[in-house]
Amino acid sequence: ALSLFITTGATAFIAYFNYTLSRATIALQGAAEKQAKDTRTSLRIAVRAANAARRSADIADKSLLAANRPLLIIAPLELSHGDEIQPKPHVHFGLRNSGKGVSIVNRVGVTIQTSVPRALTLTQTTAFSDTSDFNGAIEPGETVVGNRVTSGVLTEETIMPIRRGELSLFFALEIVSQDIFHNPYTQKFPFIFDHVKGKFVRNRVFTEEKKKSE
Repeated sequence: ALSLFITTGATAFIAYFNYTLSRATIALQGAAEKQAKDTRTSLRIAVRAANAARRSADIADKSLLAANRPLLIIAPLELSHGDEIQPKPHVHFGLRNSGKGVSIVNRVGVTIQTSVPRALTLTQTTAFSDTSDFNGAIEPGETVVGNRVTSGVLTEETIMPIRRGELSLFFALEIVSQDIFHNPYTQKFPFIFDHVKGKFVRNRVFTEEKKKSE
């Protein structure tokens, strides 16, 4: 009888222990699942915060670039028979920085082209950079003038037919520059001499052809 009582008590104790262990295991499992859920939530929040920080940084970078971006324009632009500095016929042009940041000009490429109706086109490409009257850096609102370009197709014999409209004169500039953050910029300026107005105007035909090719 005693052994039966002991066996019954042990069985009851083991059953209670298993029940308690089961409850504890379920509780631990629930806690683990809650912790995992909280961890996933924390990770999602961290990812959102990182993305928001990245977007804010991108916006700040773009704002900084926009606040310091240079913008070069050509002014003035003149066809000259010659002067005391350059006696040969030439094109005189200035570079004006209408942007908000310093423009560091690395290279200015010049193409001068004349065209006669029903005749071959004469073209001469001239490299124009690092001259004595060009300092390479243009401050906002500053204009660098005194840039004169001569060409073998621009002579005393051709300048008057150009002014009378008997000969077409094309003048194109390609300016390679950068801002203070070393971001590169390439600007192209195609012009044609308008004999009626007596000055250079933007070559819209070239611009439209360029847009179609793009």
